[in-house]
Amino acid sequence: MEDEAATIEEKLRELQLEEDATAFIDLLNRLGWDLRVGEDWGRVLELARDAGQLARSRGYQCGVAGSLRNAAFAHYMLSDLETAFPEAYEALRLYQEASDTQGEAQSRAVVAFVHWTLGNFEVALRESVQALEMAEGRDQWSVGACCLLIGGIHQSLRDHDQAARYHKRSLEVFSQLDDPLLRARSLIGVAATLQAKGETEEALNYLHQGLEIFQRIGSRSGESRVLSDLGTIFEQQGRDAEALELHLRSLQIREHDNSRSAAITSLLNLGRLYLKLGQRQEAFDSARKALAIADEIGAKPKAFPAHQLLSQLYEHEGDLARALFHERAFQRIREEVFNEEASAKLRNFQISVETERSQKEAEIHRLRSAELKAKNEELARLIEELRATQAQLVQTEKIAALGSLVAAIVHEINSPLGAIRSTSDVSELCTARIRQAIQTASSLDELKASRSFATALETLGENQQVSAAGVQRIGNILQSLKSFAQLDRAEYHEIDVNRALEDILVLARPQLRQDVRIAKDFGPVPTLFGYVAELNQVFMNLLQNAAQAIDGTGTITISTFADEISVRIRFDDTGHGISPERLPRLFDPGISTKDTRAKAAMSLFTCFNIVQKHGGMIHVESVLGEGASFTVELPRTLERPAPVA
Repeated sequence: MEDEAATIEEKLRELQLEEDATAFIDLLNRLGWDLRVGEDWGRVLELARDAGQLARSRGYQCGVAGSLRNAAFAHYMLSDLETAFPEAYEALRLYQEASDTQGEAQSRAVVAFVHWTLGNFEVALRESVQALEMAEGRDQWSVGACCLLIGGIHQSLRDHDQAARYHKRSLEVFSQLDDPLLRARSLIGVAATLQAKGETEEALNYLHQGLEIFQRIGSRSGESRVLSDLGTIFEQQGRDAEALELHLRSLQIREHDNSRSAAITSLLNLGRLYLKLGQRQEAFDSARKALAIADEIGAKPKAFPAHQLLSQLYEHEGDLARALFHERAFQRIREEVFNEEASAKLRNFQISVETERSQKEAEIHRLRSAELKAKNEELARLIEELRATQAQLVQTEKIAALGSLVAAIVHEINSPLGAIRSTSDVSELCTARIRQAIQTASSLDELKASRSFATALETLGENQQVSAAGVQRIGNILQSLKSFAQLDRAEYHEIDVNRALEDILVLARPQLRQDVRIAKDFGPVPTLFGYVAELNQVFMNLLQNAAQAIDGTGTITISTFADEISVRIRFDDTGHGISPERLPRLFDPGISTKDTRAKAAMSLFTCFNIVQKHGGMIHVESVLGEGASFTVELPRTLERPAPVA
């Protein structure tokens, strides 16, 4: 699969978008679908976004459907069910309208996956069986994948005989297709059903086969999973020494690959086994390490079993105080997990209800559109499609701009947050000392003379200043982000251009390299009215483009000025400049070739459309090798609070 993905990447680099746009979009979607095996979900979503933008701009329905199918599956794997649901159903609808049976079968399978996760087993089974029927005789890979899915659903329903039948069918298909990864996963599925039925020896046979495949193809996550399953079975059979060796091997792989959540499972298995073997020190070490990792990554469902194990260990040691401490932590965290799971189930139910309602509305809309389609003029349809495409491009670019800020903002917030957490710990300690001093002092004078009391009070005061500074810093960052996104305002609103640029610089600064200097030359400019979030998107995109144009040390100068006719915002950079032949087509949508990955380049195209929507223009000046200047010109008529056309 990796070789096939590499071949598609090569074809994307060779194929010109203008020569065959449909083939290019199909390659993007095919690559995104193939990459799901490698679980590179960020890359899958990137390709889906690019393919969807290009397909919409060219009215290619199957291309839009393919991008939605890929995005839905990626969002499902990332546990974003609320986004995955409508994407999967829209992909299904588009494939049905295009009479694309293979695409419809794949989209139904994604729909089934989501329903399975939501606990809607009956719906999931119906959709997956229908997908299997559509794939039969047409696409063996989809047949195998559907059988693997149906086997998993039956296993959730505790129908182990049916689960084993479908898992074995998927095993046959992937053996014939010579797909070792999915063949190994089918083997593990068969083993799970056999183990549930008590057929342990046969389950071990399938697990050993799966282990051999995972080791041969280098799937370390698969190998560690099978080793853990084997260890559990051996422990049940009383083969404790062999079980211990397998759990240790599984842990070694997971720690080496930094699979921290899976490593907790191995550590808990080892801790319980060590306790059973009477090796209490090793059991303590495993349980404490599991708890430390669970606390660090916020894995509550794995933290409370660690507390439970530690409670048992301390009880064996006769340390009842610590045993009680961990027992209380176990009970508290388990209750929190239960409440969170209950909330998640309620939310999943709400998603299901909302999706069903949306489906009905979409079907009504589809039927009405079908009735009116023959009556509508072709020109009106093309204009509507163009507007929808432009709106989609603007929204997609805004999401991409916000998404690129997340890592930098998290880093900026983590520093003051860490300081606040630290001062909180110190304040707790000081409070304890003050309480102790009050309890031990025989008089008010003795309390005032206590050095420990005075030091604790002084430290509390210093901590308060540090915490206040941290809170202020976080507040400034969040206020800038709020202003940038305009979350609490109507879409069309008043904008202070200079203030908007200041907020964008606060958010963008962590993304820029240290050797890129920002210079500001803000002049007095009037307040304008416009689509604030979209204008912020233009300014952010132009700033990021300027930074990307600079190799090494350089300067970006942002200037604002106004005359009687217009307001201008200029971005000057000392980067590599733009060649004269590129300037005439600079704002056309195209394909980025900055690295080995082919992807759509839409940011300048989107900026142009947003500025044009406000009645303005973007002017570009550049000398190759000396930098470039982008000037946004907005009419002063926007000073009046009347929406632009």
